[in-house]
Amino acid sequence: IPAERYLPTDADMIPTGEIAAVGGTPFDHRMPVPPHPSLDHNYCFANGLGLRARLSGASGRTLEVHSDAPGLQAFAGGAGGVALEPQLWPDAPHNAHFPSILLRPGERFRQVSRYLLSG
Repeated sequence: IPAERYLPTDADMIPTGEIAAVGGTPFDHRMPVPPHPSLDHNYCFANGLGLRARLSGASGRTLEVHSDAPGLQAFAGGAGGVALEPQLWPDAPHNAHFPSILLRPGERFRQVSRYLLSG
């Protein structure tokens, strides 16, 4: 996950409002590492279509997730499972410094996500 920042959460898994650097945390996935067992966080990205995550396994297969979403929710489940969800930032209505999720009547919402499998 090539993100420089993520959203720390409280005991109820609600973002605290902080936008923290991933460096030096168990949530730094800029280099290939197995996901931390407590991974259930939103990673923060700049606007525009780009790589949000790359998964690879012993089989040599690779899955890339590209999106224009400003966030990626990453969750490491049991039995080695991983879920990746391009999204807007969670709890944005309670954090004015997060990108807005407000959609007014007559406006349209559009998000592009591409999943590329190779190998």
